[in-house]
Amino acid sequence: MGAAARAAGLVAVALLDPPPAAAAAAAEPAFDLRIESVPTGAEVSVDGKPQGLTPLRVAGLHGRPTVTVRRPGYKDWEAQLTANGSLSLQAQLVSMFGGLVVTSPRPGARVLVDGKEQGATPLRLTGVADGVHEVKLLAEGRPAEVRQVMVRAGQTVQVSFGAEPASVTGEGPRPGVIAPGLPRHDALRVGAVLWERKVDLLGPGGKPAKMHLVIARLGEGCLFSATLAPPQAYETRPTAGALTCTWPGLRTATARTWSTPEVGLITSVAQAPSGGGPGGLEVRVQPASGVTVKVHASSTLERVRLVLAR
Repeated sequence: MGAAARAAGLVAVALLDPPPAAAAAAAEPAFDLRIESVPTGAEVSVDGKPQGLTPLRVAGLHGRPTVTVRRPGYKDWEAQLTANGSLSLQAQLVSMFGGLVVTSPRPGARVLVDGKEQGATPLRLTGVADGVHEVKLLAEGRPAEVRQVMVRAGQTVQVSFGAEPASVTGEGPRPGVIAPGLPRHDALRVGAVLWERKVDLLGPGGKPAKMHLVIARLGEGCLFSATLAPPQAYETRPTAGALTCTWPGLRTATARTWSTPEVGLITSVAQAPSGGGPGGLEVRVQPASGVTVKVHASSTLERVRLVLAR
């Protein structure tokens, strides 16, 4: 700076170039975002900064911002945006919980889920956690009926109680006793495999599915396991001295019955289309006389496990 400039009180200021990222953002045209969600009232953030609740309009966005939509009880929804003009989005939020719909031949029966009373039939429940749940029906003048059902997040499972009782009684040779309430068995130390089958099936939308059936030694008893890939919700229930597992979305063209004399505690395993409607599959495990069947607590959406013992 010259002496004349200093005398005039002038100050030199160096002009710096903007950072490359800021320059690029400034060069891109701004756009507005209109975002909705199902359900509404979800919190919206853009690049981690809260913007408000849906439905919402966010103005002056640049570049490729990341939008996150959150609501308690639902999985986060996220998207990275690219737009040249105004943009509208709808976030379909997926619940972190599942649901149950419980029906009975006569309305007004009491319903207990995992031992806690929830109301009377017909009953719809939401906020049911992932996993296996015990659903009990108490109707006046009838024995208690119990189902073990698998609930998956974002899905609602239909539990329809019919005329069959939850336990088998009668005179003469006993075809097998289903333990009342299908209690869960806790101890599990599996031994040698006694019987095994692999079956190709059709899942929802005609997509291929595979089921792996195994019977293995378990102490003085045995363990029956049915593993499905890809996994799908199922229901277990006692039927005419046996225990039936039903997968509503599966299909099979052939009914099969396998005799299992080598097992001892299980006389047969049968697989057939569900009698409850088209597009379902049933696997029925027929225990030997005097054998008790229990649903194991380690059952998951991918695999149902049954413990059999005298």
